[in-house]
Amino acid sequence: MWQWPALNAVKQSGNVQCVAFYQFDFQAQVAKPTRLLLRTAGPLQDFMCTEMPKFDTAGVYLGPLPRRHIPAMKQRGHGGFATTGSEQWPSEMCKWVAEQVMTSWNSRSQKLDEGEVTVHSPVDQKEVKQPGEQTTGSKQPQQAAVPDTNQQRIRRCRAPGNFRPYHDGAGLCSPGRCDLADRRWADIPPLRDELEGCVYRAVGGRENLELEAFHMAIKGEAGCCLVQNEGLKSELRNIVVNWLKRRGSGRSDLGRCADGQPFFLPLMSELLREVGDPDWSFLLQGEEGFPAGILRPLPRTPAVYEEQTSWKLDEGMWYQATQWADNYHSVAEHEQFVRESFDQEVDEGLMEKLTTQELRERYGNNVAVASLAVLVEDSHGAKKRIIHDGSNHVCVNHRIRCRDKLRSPGAREKLYLLDYYRSSATCLFSLVGDISKAHRRFRYHPSERGMLACRVSSADNHVYINKVGTFGIGSAAYWWSRISGQVSGWCFNS
Repeated sequence: MWQWPALNAVKQSGNVQCVAFYQFDFQAQVAKPTRLLLRTAGPLQDFMCTEMPKFDTAGVYLGPLPRRHIPAMKQRGHGGFATTGSEQWPSEMCKWVAEQVMTSWNSRSQKLDEGEVTVHSPVDQKEVKQPGEQTTGSKQPQQAAVPDTNQQRIRRCRAPGNFRPYHDGAGLCSPGRCDLADRRWADIPPLRDELEGCVYRAVGGRENLELEAFHMAIKGEAGCCLVQNEGLKSELRNIVVNWLKRRGSGRSDLGRCADGQPFFLPLMSELLREVGDPDWSFLLQGEEGFPAGILRPLPRTPAVYEEQTSWKLDEGMWYQATQWADNYHSVAEHEQFVRESFDQEVDEGLMEKLTTQELRERYGNNVAVASLAVLVEDSHGAKKRIIHDGSNHVCVNHRIRCRDKLRSPGAREKLYLLDYYRSSATCLFSLVGDISKAHRRFRYHPSERGMLACRVSSADNHVYINKVGTFGIGSAAYWWSRISGQVSGWCFNS
């Protein structure tokens, strides 16, 4: 395109200039020769060439950009080039372009204004005027041109040749994605003080509260007396309820906990609304049940998650699905364990036992009796886990399209935290805990429970339907991530 006559005519008009350079000089990881057509009054870098490209009779490039001896591209172990993902401009180049834009804007503003004006040179980001202040030649308060100073700055994790945003698993708006100094805290000091005072009274002071963490670390579940104190938990909930009412909440169901799940959903929703969380309203759906994504589509939540645009399972395979599938051999080997587990969950309200006739009468053709398997985890003391196979044969997972991309912290986030606290000479320790039946702590909508059925033996004339999140169904991880993310966000604020 740089040889087009029309472009050369634009270049010779005198209003624009053409520059060529290597992005390597802007601290890129690779050479990346680049040419730009500019209309700017700002200064150019010393390494930039302003001449048009020249070629010999064979079309081979001659200049003006000199040849640079930069290491050749190498391939990673999986076959991809090491430059994959480096298509973005380097930060220093972006800064230079921004300075060019501001210089041109100030120069243009000087010509448009009447009277004497002062032209400002490009400045560092820390010197940029605050929202509402006027820039040279501006007649209106500047609102959107400069980011709000209260905007949270997201942590950046090092990756090979690039940086990646920090993810803590609680969504895009989680305060945990920012360093302590950059977090925007909810304005709830009175509530925070009341909650702390209540806990201090229960344990006998702050020093004893710090000891509770060590009791948990040393004694395990036997050292969790504080978090198992039902009286204390009830008192803490009452403090939050009274605080919300003083803030003007008109809900009368803040102390209600719907059957089949452990969360006080109205209280959580109202509390998150009060502290400004953008995802506060969805929790109320959990009293009746969240959609499984089979008959009812899963929502899209852009304020909390990036968009998921591809899925591993082919939706077209659903048309080859069967309604009844046989169990894997591991179920027969642990049949007594499976029956006892299911009967216990029926008593807890997590499952419902129906005859095959009742199943048909209630759900019609919206039925899927999936295969079961028993997984024995030797690394966890021979712990047995029942797997509900929602993919093979019944193809339930093929119909589920989670439109929100879930992210979990990994090695990059761990290295960031280690570097962050090492640089501040802070010594910390962490406790790792496990939530029993975490994926079964929320309810699915009643209309889709027929698609979550299973049976212990093909000889049985009855089945079990899951009323709650099911390990092996694609949407279970999504809803648990979203609920636990709200709990995590509140913990950061409190």
